[in-house]
Amino acid sequence: MTVKNRSGETTRTTRTTTPIIGPGRYQRPPGGNPREGAPRILGGNRHDAVLVVHPVRPPFQFVLGGRPYEATLWPGERLAGPFIAVDTETEVIDGPGIPRLALLSASDGSRTVLVRPEEAGAFVQCHAGRDLIFHNSAFDAWVLIDHFRRTGSVAAAEALWRMADEGRLHATMLLDALVRLATDGSHPAPRGLDVVASEWAGIQDIDKESPFRLRYGELIGKSWDDVDEGFFRYTAKDVVATYVVYQRLQAVA
Repeated sequence: MTVKNRSGETTRTTRTTTPIIGPGRYQRPPGGNPREGAPRILGGNRHDAVLVVHPVRPPFQFVLGGRPYEATLWPGERLAGPFIAVDTETEVIDGPGIPRLALLSASDGSRTVLVRPEEAGAFVQCHAGRDLIFHNSAFDAWVLIDHFRRTGSVAAAEALWRMADEGRLHATMLLDALVRLATDGSHPAPRGLDVVASEWAGIQDIDKESPFRLRYGELIGKSWDDVDEGFFRYTAKDVVATYVVYQRLQAVA
């Protein structure tokens, strides 16, 4: 549903069923602005309606491996299928600490969505019964765990740990290394998504030299209303490529 708020700003509201983050409340990160995307949790039961409120931003199209795709802001709905590819974008890594989450992208192969940091906990809980595919799960999962720690999203962290305990977190980087070791005895050195996507899926347009790749820290705490679409296009391509690569690797593993 599209409505106008008190400021006259056009927004979209979507209800969906998902486990809540705590007993009937949403624990918003410091400086978070509900008008800019923070889910509103209604009621106090374990599974309640999440009201996601954010300014309307039209979907955008992109091409990957010669195929057209479309990405949108996450409307609060579950993606389809048993496997969901996920990618995190963060501020630049500086020292031994875990960088802050700036953006999460996800794809079920048909739908690709962009998730704001303040909605990441709700997204993980909404997909708690699925398998999550990362390229480098050792990095992305810890980014999410640290983000949930920072924001007090205990239930989301528990859901992610449960996925790990049940073997439902996957890494295309690791799977690529193991398949190569098993098939031709190659040393299982980790390879970047651009290399893996090119070899296994013929996808040549993953650009790790993109000018947006090291600038995601600029998005932290900012409205997405006027964000350059290049930020979204870069991560959307990465997460769709991760999904496609996982399918190809799974077929031969």
